[in-house]
Amino acid sequence: MLVAVGQLAFSLVTLYRTREDQIGMYGYAAFKLTVAQYAWMSLFNLIGSLVCPNYPSIFIVKSQTLEALRTKIGDAGKTHLYPLSGTIGELERESELAIIKDYNNIKVKGFVMAVGRTVLGIFIAAVPIAIIGGLSGFAPGNSALYQRVWTMIWLVYGAGTGCFSSALAELLFDLAARKRRGWVVLLVVLYVIVFSCAPAIGGFAVVGEMIINYGECIRLQNVSV
Repeated sequence: MLVAVGQLAFSLVTLYRTREDQIGMYGYAAFKLTVAQYAWMSLFNLIGSLVCPNYPSIFIVKSQTLEALRTKIGDAGKTHLYPLSGTIGELERESELAIIKDYNNIKVKGFVMAVGRTVLGIFIAAVPIAIIGGLSGFAPGNSALYQRVWTMIWLVYGAGTGCFSSALAELLFDLAARKRRGWVVLLVVLYVIVFSCAPAIGGFAVVGEMIINYGECIRLQNVSV
């Protein structure tokens, strides 16, 4: 929470201190505007830390499903990797069947809710773009095309990752369960190199170039002694 507060304060100050001449020079590609997504992310991280419950401990309740899982793990010779011990109480079979039925119904509803969350996530992720547009009017200024392309790719990637990372994770788990390890490795490599490293490296390089070209100005004030 303290990290989120510090990052939020720093990014808001950076946005506030973005000078008009910087926006006039680089337009919506101005390097100080790139912190908009981090300000928005820090706010949500802070809210998430405040509303998510923390539990000092968790307990496992014994059930027939749990015993079947233990048997499956033991037959595979992986008990040392997935130890299941320390159960508290035992669930009756009728209650267990009722829970399984409710869980299956929840899975169907959960898919619909997941789609809704993805759509909502896209709108939430678009807020930093709206902030940049509000501050710059989406004017290109004197920025080069590649500067605008890389900063926007960086911004859009950051927004899209949060919306589609869970879907990618589910796909990878499904492929791994079906022993499609080649596809898993290929998707992970593409995700890391193409969709993670490329926008980050390109964004850092372009922003670094703009910072060097823009320079740092220090205001000097005459003081009478």
